[in-house]
Amino acid sequence: MDSVPTAQRDETQRNARSWLGMTGWMLLAAVAALPLAQSFFEVTNAVWSPIAFGATLAVSFVVVVAGAGMWLRAGAGTRVALCVYAVACAVTALLGGRVVRTEWYYFGHYEDNYMGEFAISDVYWTLAFALLMLMIALSAMRAYDFLAGRFAPPAAARAQGLSSGRHGPVRPVRRQPLVFVLAWLGTFACWLPYLLAYYPGAIYEDSIVSIEQALGMRDLNDHHPVPYTLFIGLCLRVGNALGSYQLGCAIYTVVQMLAVAAVAAYLVVWLRRHGISRVVLALVWAYFALLPIFALHAISMWKDAPYAAVLLLFALALFDVAESRGAVLHKPTFCVKLAAITLGVCFIRNNGVYVSGACWLVLALAYGFRRAGDPGKAPENPQEPQEPSGEGQGSSPAIPRPRRLVAFMLVGACCLGAYAAITGPGYAAAGIPRVPVESYGVPLQQASAVVVYDGQMTDEQRDFMDTLLPLERYAEVYKPCSVDGVKWARGFDTAFFNEHQREFLQVWAEMMVPNARIYLDAYVLETYEYWSIGDVQRNGHIDGVNTKATQEELGIVEENLLE
Repeated sequence: MDSVPTAQRDETQRNARSWLGMTGWMLLAAVAALPLAQSFFEVTNAVWSPIAFGATLAVSFVVVVAGAGMWLRAGAGTRVALCVYAVACAVTALLGGRVVRTEWYYFGHYEDNYMGEFAISDVYWTLAFALLMLMIALSAMRAYDFLAGRFAPPAAARAQGLSSGRHGPVRPVRRQPLVFVLAWLGTFACWLPYLLAYYPGAIYEDSIVSIEQALGMRDLNDHHPVPYTLFIGLCLRVGNALGSYQLGCAIYTVVQMLAVAAVAAYLVVWLRRHGISRVVLALVWAYFALLPIFALHAISMWKDAPYAAVLLLFALALFDVAESRGAVLHKPTFCVKLAAITLGVCFIRNNGVYVSGACWLVLALAYGFRRAGDPGKAPENPQEPQEPSGEGQGSSPAIPRPRRLVAFMLVGACCLGAYAAITGPGYAAAGIPRVPVESYGVPLQQASAVVVYDGQMTDEQRDFMDTLLPLERYAEVYKPCSVDGVKWARGFDTAFFNEHQREFLQVWAEMMVPNARIYLDAYVLETYEYWSIGDVQRNGHIDGVNTKATQEELGIVEENLLE
């Protein structure tokens, strides 16, 4: 008679099957990790070495193990979104990895900067790399779920406006003004030595253009955003009244530093309001306050620093909308805040209107047409209190579909309409000319590439391009990684371009199909630094601060006040 109890024998068999299944899954994950790791080097053209491949293989194995389980738990919509994201990452990595360029790519000739050839095997490796990115995204979601449960306070505490860390007691968020002030002034203090070392701030070629326009030394136009240029002029005049234009540049730099530091401090408060622990908040603050890249941008007189700060505010507001599933739009204060941020995105950079317009369209489609009374996904535990909406304090009632859609339409239309009215009839009434060529950078670069690479053109198209710029000049001034060589070339007929914008778009569209590969290469070479994975900008602005472009006749010179 069998002396082993039946229950114990069944438990032993289940454990054996479990270990066997786990071993099989680990072996399968290890086998799958091999092509995924190799795809990283094939797609991105990264330098292969045993150590690099071993590290990539280990990462691939971990993300396959972690991501597969998350895939089984994800909903259909999440799976589709992640697949689209993974494929986009793989395609951009493939295109960026095929770029051949010189160190000084901005001024590089088209014979030095070009696109490499593609192979049939790229399809396989791109799909493998897409799978790797999918597993990484799923693993990130799993890590987020783990950290959210580990660092966030209970839902009941958040519903009462409370916040807590992992180890500390629940604390009210009413102390957030103090947190903001400390983070704000602390960040500014950490950045101050950079201003003293590069006093009155970093002045670039684009800065000189804005300074000259602000002081009336050249005609004002919208090549750089007009509000940005007028603000520079205000600072310069105040500084000159107090002593010099040098002081005016310093005033601008200090104001910009305070504004950007305030946005970084707001991020800390926003995270605290969402229940993030004090340890993580300290790391986030240190990231912005101590890394030199943020300080160098904050002291630079260019529109990118304030634009990046406003974009961060815009991203946080969009997160609030998504987290509350549109419910925060029921709050007039939030709508006003989002409208103000949207206007900032539009007016601080000329192409910001496209970013904000696209985001508003996506928001309207995502939340404006949700079923009436449907605030979003119901909590898994009906007994657990609902988490608050995006602003972090208290819950908001669901908005019926018509009112929600009207709210989106009104706020978005008012912002974009105000921008169109001011930059259109408003600028015309004030005598501020537009610079249309700034809005045609990619089409102009692609059309110029057709001339340079002797693409297919009709006689009419050739004559049109010759009128813009003599055909023999294109090869001399064309720079694959920047359209500035063409649009600012001597002989480029700006007046003709301004008067024939529609005809130019027609010529550009007609040449697209016969010269598809030339168009693709031109687009990738000009824009890839904005989307290529792992690329580092090498135009000199990231590696250090270029203060050589100064206006000595205005008394604006570089000084190191720390010496």
